[in-house]
Amino acid sequence: MRKIFISILLALSIATCTDARMHVPPTVKEIENQYRVFNEQYFDNKLPKDVVIDYSESDDMASTMRMRDGRFHIAFNEKFVAAPRIMNLVLLHEQCHVRTWEEPLKHGPLWRTCMLTLDVTGAFRNEMIDNYEEKL
Repeated sequence: MRKIFISILLALSIATCTDARMHVPPTVKEIENQYRVFNEQYFDNKLPKDVVIDYSESDDMASTMRMRDGRFHIAFNEKFVAAPRIMNLVLLHEQCHVRTWEEPLKHGPLWRTCMLTLDVTGAFRNEMIDNYEEKL
């Protein structure tokens, strides 16, 4: 599942950004704003509102951790999230980790259900298909 997700993200990245230097990664503020939008739109505002979001030097696209004070920390690799569509898809992925944090498996059944729920509600189609919600 992870390999498929990464392949889709890389294909989208190439399609939306033929030259990564053309795009500047979103600011942390922009990602925080998108987190709030997605929390309201797809998670019924049930995710924590005090999540720490920033960039890291990790080789991963992003990672989610729980800090000692109980807050979540989502760190993005700016090399992978320069294209807005990719950032949004990765953010949704990480928000499912926040939602299912207590699950013992990193990408277990609860996390997969979260991702499938996002798919059913149209989250991925809204991100991947231009003007998806417009009436034809």
